[in-house]
Amino acid sequence: MITLEWYAGPMELLTEGQIADELATVPDWTRDGSQITRRVQRADFRDALLYVNAVGYLAERANHHPDIAIAWNRVTLTLSSHSAGGLTSNDFALARRIDMLLSVSPFRRGHRGNGLPGRGWRNTAWRSGRRT
Repeated sequence: MITLEWYAGPMELLTEGQIADELATVPDWTRDGSQITRRVQRADFRDALLYVNAVGYLAERANHHPDIAIAWNRVTLTLSSHSAGGLTSNDFALARRIDMLLSVSPFRRGHRGNGLPGRGWRNTAWRSGRRT
């Protein structure tokens, strides 16, 4: 189950020191001014789309949406709190959640499953046609 407490409260811009501390928690992300970016290479176009859909799910749940670019099997994600005018703790919280996707099946690089939510997630209701 995904909890969203990490998105509670007003968004405040992070200081340079706070940004440096947060960047240390997401080593695969790079800073470019008032945004952070991560590039991911997937097995193929289909795998890239499945990954992006999972990122989209997390973003919708958090009501915090990255800019997403797909070039065949390469995905570029960019996070910034536009409403706050820069980087906030929400950007880094979502970056950490996105990073967690890459550690679980079916989003490990090279996985060739069927891409259904039940694959690797133990969601038998989806596979049986029942909605939860």
